[in-house]
Amino acid sequence: MQLLVSPRPRVLRLALPVLFAASAWIPIAAFSAAAHAATAVVPTDYATIQAAVNAVQGTSDALVRIDSNDTFVETVVAQQSVRIEGGLGFLPTLRAGSGACVFARPCALSLRSSGNASPVYRLSGLRLLPAATGGWLVEIYGASSATLAVTAERLTIEDPDNTGATSFHLATNTGAAANTVTIRDSEIQLGGSPEYSAQAILASDRSFLTLERLRLTKRFGSSSAVSISGEHTVVVRDCVFDIWAPDGPYLATAAFLGGTAIDARFERNLVRLHGSDLGFVDGIQTFAASGGTVSVVADANQFLGGGGRVGTGFETRVAPGGHAAVLAVNNLFRNLSIGLSLTLDAASGLEGAPIGGTGAATWANNTIADSGYSGLSLEIDAGAEATMTISSNLVVRSGGYGVGLADGLLGVVTLAGGHNGFFGNQLGDVQAPLTLTDSVVDDPLFVSGDDLHLRTHSPMLDAGDNNPVINLVTDLDGNPRIQNGTVDIGAYEGAVGSLVEVPTLDAIGLGALVIALGIGGWLVLGRRAQGSLSRLRP
Repeated sequence: MQLLVSPRPRVLRLALPVLFAASAWIPIAAFSAAAHAATAVVPTDYATIQAAVNAVQGTSDALVRIDSNDTFVETVVAQQSVRIEGGLGFLPTLRAGSGACVFARPCALSLRSSGNASPVYRLSGLRLLPAATGGWLVEIYGASSATLAVTAERLTIEDPDNTGATSFHLATNTGAAANTVTIRDSEIQLGGSPEYSAQAILASDRSFLTLERLRLTKRFGSSSAVSISGEHTVVVRDCVFDIWAPDGPYLATAAFLGGTAIDARFERNLVRLHGSDLGFVDGIQTFAASGGTVSVVADANQFLGGGGRVGTGFETRVAPGGHAAVLAVNNLFRNLSIGLSLTLDAASGLEGAPIGGTGAATWANNTIADSGYSGLSLEIDAGAEATMTISSNLVVRSGGYGVGLADGLLGVVTLAGGHNGFFGNQLGDVQAPLTLTDSVVDDPLFVSGDDLHLRTHSPMLDAGDNNPVINLVTDLDGNPRIQNGTVDIGAYEGAVGSLVEVPTLDAIGLGALVIALGIGGWLVLGRRAQGSLSRLRP
């Protein structure tokens, strides 16, 4: 305590010249008014989180700080802006109480809008647990025309009792403004049982939703880890999904997005799917409802199957009267039943173009390996029409076709593009009557069975088509996309050859000794040169 008190006179002496130099005398009362009730500390000031929230509601920069590692069993409700966070060095636990929230289920936090105010909520540094009967962890409910904004970060969400609770539930009242929600840098472990749904994100109605750097693990329960329906703009980037199929005749998915107006972008995500003998697991499903539209971009994601009954990596389905626009580029699909899938029901079609695409549907520069059925799959029902581009993809070792038809061809499909690579697809490369031009049918010369980068002298190097994707800047690894005038086929640009140390003159420095061996590259002795490691091209 002496360390906290003793510096005070010195701080005041340093502050006084600044105040006088500015010719602005600030009364002590002004400091007191500015600090009034803006911060409440639990448990120092208040024993419960709800009491602290009540104390700061309506103040500027309202903050509830929890300086404790204890568990608080509460249902916390807020209708005005507030920041709730764990104090430095603490990880408080909030377990949902028995109190029902808006949708008559228990929840830990209920963040709401009301009247004309536009509340801003921020959650940080908390551990959240559900009630024994499940329900929600965080309920976000827009009840007015005012915008509700929520940022949740550095959260740990668990369901150790397998209640099947939903982590975040987003909803709006009829006529209310869309919620703006960002969830990032958090870990969510979903519990449940085969017949109980367990969801990390359940969003209905309308929202602007961003998910960044999340780790979502779903070991139990049917349904989707992320389930979105209605009218939403969604960005999912740099997240890791580990999804296990239920131990029963049920389906689990990493994400499902469907409704009347979906605009979604998936970037740099890792989706690992673990099947079982009875249950089934899919990756990401997007769905345009009857009369609805879906515009979706999947760029630089990895979809990896882990055995058992594993379905499709990325699927788009359009109901009768619906329309979709799809761009899938730079993705890796491995050990799945199907890598990429498009299904058009009767009287549906493709319309519009997502950002970066040259047509309503473009699949370009993806690598699809070891599919149980077709690597790329189309299902075009009678009365449906599709014109799409399939270009510069690398499809190898499929159990069916490289590009196949799920149930024959009943509708009308026109394929543009070409310059795809095929190898080792058991039933053939392109199922008739589909046709693709300028295909490269040859061993792609992967680095290894597990590493699907291309080696030097691969026939897939500089053999793709530069036209299908606008502003294709980087590949799956983030390396420059076109390195030698023409794009390579597949998700990776450039060949992996010998790694050679290339020192620059100003990087050698005093004391560095470089000996060229002739065979085996460079041996750097003494202080290592600071040149870059370069991938060689033939």
